[in-house]
Amino acid sequence: MVLTVNEANQDEILAGLKTSSEKAFECIVNSFTKDLLQQAMKLTRDSDTAKDLVQDVFAGIWEKREQLTVGTSLAGYLHTTLKNKFLRHVSRASLHEQAIAHLLTRMDDIQNGILDTLAANDLQTSLSEIIGQLPPAMQNIFILRNEDYSLREIAAALGLAEQTVRSYHSELNRRIRAALISRHPDISHSLLLLVLSRLI
Repeated sequence: MVLTVNEANQDEILAGLKTSSEKAFECIVNSFTKDLLQQAMKLTRDSDTAKDLVQDVFAGIWEKREQLTVGTSLAGYLHTTLKNKFLRHVSRASLHEQAIAHLLTRMDDIQNGILDTLAANDLQTSLSEIIGQLPPAMQNIFILRNEDYSLREIAAALGLAEQTVRSYHSELNRRIRAALISRHPDISHSLLLLVLSRLI
């Protein structure tokens, strides 16, 4: 019979983990792998990436086993850890800068006269600075939107209500629009709409 973690034995299992009990660690892995993989698949939509993230979660708790502080729920701790690893995964290599660069490459169909208002390099610098000044929650929404996640999927990834994400997204749009107009008052309306439609 495979031992699994429950409310009654969680403290005992964690105590065993802190003493480097491989049996306790195996019990945790057996208990939570399925649920974590399901969550990871919803977040990543890629089986290999999902498996890698879940393995990272378990590797992390083994490495930190002696100092591990879980709180009241091991399941909650593991799912939060997975979410944080996912956000770090999608944030790697400054994805918001990649998204901005991608935006610029998609402007080929816009006549050069529009770009006279705002040089491409100036645009990229401005957007990078604007996004870098956003609150972390809005930066995460920006990153995930540029990874083609829906607002509902973003809400699930961040553990927020969908309406909260919608409100953040609207505020994100407003802040970028206001900042661009403030920095570049001569920006054309057509270019502003293009930037906002391609960016968020």
